[in-house]
Amino acid sequence: MNTLVFEQFTSFLNERLTKGLHTTEDSVRYSFFAALMQSEGVSPSDVVQEYPHNTIRNAKVDTYIPHYDGGEAIFEFKYHRAIPSGKNSPRPQKAGQLFRDVYRLIQFKSTGKCLRLLVYLTDTEMVS
Repeated sequence: MNTLVFEQFTSFLNERLTKGLHTTEDSVRYSFFAALMQSEGVSPSDVVQEYPHNTIRNAKVDTYIPHYDGGEAIFEFKYHRAIPSGKNSPRPQKAGQLFRDVYRLIQFKSTGKCLRLLVYLTDTEMVS
């Protein structure tokens, strides 16, 4: 994956966050794939969302690209931010979610080259 993808992704996210638009994990995911399509020519028809995990029963990976750069690619996305009530977020629970995503990436069985990428975004409260 070339650095242009990450530069474009950063630009898309900065624009979105600077405008103060409501942003969710899906927004982060779509921004990333817009950058991937623009920078590397990945087609929307190549991207599979919520793909059934091939070794963990009843689990799914956020995104799967079966034919990517001579192999395949799997992605997990996590966006942790302060909860709307302004109270403290349940950090141990959120850490567990993050580790579960990493585990899904590691456990995905591939027969060849496989890009595994976790995209994690957080705000100032959750950074600690």
